[in-house]
Amino acid sequence: LGEKDLVPKPPLKKDQRGPPVAPKKSEEAGDKRMFTDIYPHFSSIFSSFHERDSLSSQSRSNVAPSSSGGSRRGKLKGSELAASMHWQWWLYSVFNQVMDDYSTVFELSENGNSGNRGDDSDNHDDNDGDDDDNDDDDDDDDAMDWTPNVGKKQSGQKAFYAGGSESLLYRVNSSRAEVYNIVSDVLATSRPWLELPTGLGLKTSWNLLWSWSKPKVDFSTLLVWQKVNHFRNARALTRKDLLKKHIQRFCASVGGIEASSKNNYVAPKQTASNEVWNLMPQTFVLPQEFNSFVKAFSKGQAEYGEENLWIIKPVGMSRGRGISVVNDIGSVSYSERVVCQRYLTNPLLLNGYKFDLRIYVLVTSFSPLEAFVFREGFARMSSQKFSIGKGSIANKWVHLTNSSIQKNAKDTMPADNPCRTSGENGGSKISLTYLWKALERQGVDTKDMWKRICDLCLKTLMVAEDSIPNQPNAFEVFGFDVIFDEDRNAWLIEVNASPAMARETRLDEKIKEAMIHDTIKIVDPPKFDRKELVAVCERRMKEIQKKSSHKGNDRGGFKTEKERLEDDLKRILMGTLPRRYGDVPKEMGSYQRLAPGEKSYDVLKRARARLF
Repeated sequence: LGEKDLVPKPPLKKDQRGPPVAPKKSEEAGDKRMFTDIYPHFSSIFSSFHERDSLSSQSRSNVAPSSSGGSRRGKLKGSELAASMHWQWWLYSVFNQVMDDYSTVFELSENGNSGNRGDDSDNHDDNDGDDDDNDDDDDDDDAMDWTPNVGKKQSGQKAFYAGGSESLLYRVNSSRAEVYNIVSDVLATSRPWLELPTGLGLKTSWNLLWSWSKPKVDFSTLLVWQKVNHFRNARALTRKDLLKKHIQRFCASVGGIEASSKNNYVAPKQTASNEVWNLMPQTFVLPQEFNSFVKAFSKGQAEYGEENLWIIKPVGMSRGRGISVVNDIGSVSYSERVVCQRYLTNPLLLNGYKFDLRIYVLVTSFSPLEAFVFREGFARMSSQKFSIGKGSIANKWVHLTNSSIQKNAKDTMPADNPCRTSGENGGSKISLTYLWKALERQGVDTKDMWKRICDLCLKTLMVAEDSIPNQPNAFEVFGFDVIFDEDRNAWLIEVNASPAMARETRLDEKIKEAMIHDTIKIVDPPKFDRKELVAVCERRMKEIQKKSSHKGNDRGGFKTEKERLEDDLKRILMGTLPRRYGDVPKEMGSYQRLAPGEKSYDVLKRARARLF
C-alpha cells in the first residue's frame, strides 16, 4: 500500500460526526478538567510541535534546568501542521486498510476458506513497502520476533486483527531475546495489550515501543501519547565520565580534593549548600585528569599505605567488563579513557560479605523531572568474605559484586553466604526485602537507609537533568548501583541504561517481571481511535486548504474552535483524559514517587537554586 492507493474521503459533515462523546465517570464525579487543558491547540498532540525546542536548543551548563518544559512557540505554522496531519492521516489510513483486509482474511480462514489472500499474508516480510524509506522511523524489519511458540503467535495475530482501530498495541525491538521475551510475556498477561505484527508496513502505529538500545524512530512523526522507553541524551546520566562532570558542577568533591577521613571526602572550601551534592567517592577521568589523580593517589599512599585502593572502570563498558582494583599506580593505564574511583575500604557488610544494591528508577519526564523508585530490587553479594589484605586485592570474588562476575563462583560459595541462607534461589543476588530483614537483625535502621537511597537517586537525576531535554514520548528505567559504608552513608557507583532483563533465576523472574508490569501501569499509554484520528486530520487538512484559498472556515456547528477541539480530542482519545505531569498515577504498584510533589524534592530544588 502506498499513498496513491489511499483516496481521501469527503470530509465529515456536521450531521455525520455522531452524538457528542459521553463523559467518563471522572467527569460526572466532578473532575472539571478538559482535553483542551492538556492540549490547548491541535498542534500540541503532535510530537513535532515539541521537538522543535527540545533538542535544537541546549541548556547552558552553568544554568539550572527550568521547570517549564514543552515548547516555547505558540503553534505549528500552517504548513508544519498540515505536514504533521498528513503523515498521521497516511499512516493510520494504511493501518485501517490493513486491519479491514486481514480481519476478513481471518474470518474466511475460520470458515475453512482462506483463498489466495491468506497465502499472501504469510509473505509480507519479503516486501512490506518500506524498502525505499530513508527516514529514521521504526522499521518493521528491525523488530526481532523471538517467540518460539507458533500457535501463540498465530493466536496473538488473530486477537490483533479482531481488536480494531482502538487496540492497545506494543512492539519490542531488540537484538536480545531476553528483552523481547520478558516484555512480551508481561504484556501478554496484561490485557488488553496486543503485539503489533511485523512485515505489514504498519511502522509507528503502536502505543508502546520497547527497545534495548537507542530506538530507530523519528520522534517528530509520533503523537505525544505514544511512548518509547528511552530518552535521547540520557548518556549525561549513564556515561561514567559525563555523570562525574555533572556532579562536579554542583560539588567540587568529586575530584581533586582533600580527605577528612578515609572514605568521606570534603573539599577544602566546601559549603553547606554544595555539600548536599556529595554523591560519589573521589573520582577522576583519565587521561584528562591524570595529574590530579597522581597527586591524590600519592597523598593516599602516604596516609593509608596498602589500603590506598582504587577501582578502575572503562568509560563505555558495563556488566563488570574491564574493572579492576589496584593499589599500585603502575597498574593504571592512562592511554585509554577510564574512570578511577577511590575504593570504599569500609563497606557495610552482611554477615561479613560485601554487597551493593541495584535500584530501579523510572523517569517519565526530564525538565521538568518526574521520577519513581521501585521499592523492590537486588542486593548483589560477593561470594567470598570481605578483606583488604594484600593477598585479596586481585580477588574479584571478594571485591566486585557484579552478577556477571559472581555467577561464576556459585559452586565455591560458602554455606553461610546470604545467597545460600536466604533460600530465594537468586544466584549471587538476594532481594531487598530479605536484605532489610537481615540488616534489622544486625540492629541497622533500614528505614533510614531507604530514605538515603531515595535522596541519592533524586540528587543524581537533578544534577544531570538540564542536559536531557523534555521529550513527551519518552520514559526510561535506569539501574542505579548504590553502596553503603559502615557509617550508613549511601554512595553512588554508577547509573546503568537498559539494566539487565535476563531471567536466570526465580528471583529474577519475580522482581523483574513485577518491575516491568508496574512500569507500564505508571506510563499508561492511552488508547486512541485511529479511525477517528484519520477523519479529524482529513477534515482539518481540507480546512487549511480552504483557508489558504480564502473560502472561509466552517466550525461544524461549534461556537468556538475550543469547543470543536474538545470534541475532536474526546473522539480520538475515546473520552479518557491522559495522565498529566505531576498527577499521581492511578496504579503505582511497588513504585514510590520521588518527584514532583514530594517534600525532599522541594528542599533539593531550593538547594540547587542557591548554587545557580
